[in-house]
Amino acid sequence: MEGFSVLNVFILSTPQYFLCFMFSLIILGESNAVPFKCDSSKFIANFVKMLVSAVVVSFISAIVGYFIPNMNITSIVSMVVYSIILKYIYKTTWLKSILGVAAFSLLIISFESLYVPLCIRYFYNGQEANLLNSPELKRFLCFLPERLIQIVAIASFWNFTFVIQKFKQYKIRLFGFITVIFILFFIEVNLTKIYITYFTSFDYTTKIFLGLCCFGSGLLNFVILYNYIKVITSVSKFHLERSK
Repeated sequence: MEGFSVLNVFILSTPQYFLCFMFSLIILGESNAVPFKCDSSKFIANFVKMLVSAVVVSFISAIVGYFIPNMNITSIVSMVVYSIILKYIYKTTWLKSILGVAAFSLLIISFESLYVPLCIRYFYNGQEANLLNSPELKRFLCFLPERLIQIVAIASFWNFTFVIQKFKQYKIRLFGFITVIFILFFIEVNLTKIYITYFTSFDYTTKIFLGLCCFGSGLLNFVILYNYIKVITSVSKFHLERSK
């Protein structure tokens, strides 16, 4: 059972979900709800609203993790709560909520798959629970690269327009795109789980092969959203310049 820690919630989970909300709302074109991007008169209200939303998701995830020390289950619960907050607190549609979840999960969990399984394997004796129960400083350092990637992603898409408009503009089937993303995500998560759980029973060649598969699937998912959005943004700017 993972030890419940208020310190973990506030210094580890809350910053993660705060940045996740910023990233999702930017992707969804809800700039008026994003602190530092909204009107100065709305800054305090939007900051507090986003902070409270991040704390709610963090506390629920921590409670679930306390009883079920499994990162996959905790992540799924977080996604559900996250989408509900986008729907009812930020007044988005369910379609936008799902896309917001897809955006942050693709960014966060795929990047985690690039290095967290190896950290668990070699620094936490192959047990997720050991990572979840480790001291706050060690967990902070483990997930620090993830926070930096979130900041880079937010800065990259700071002036991005509503992504669903782009899907419609270029006649891309949104549900098909989301389905493909979650299929890739499902494959990635299960590869990672197999790698961590059965690592000691594999021979050396299989360990290398599965490690490369985990890294490759995580890298693939991570770059899909980033490069896709950058491409359609570039295309949009090209058409805008030609229309002038």
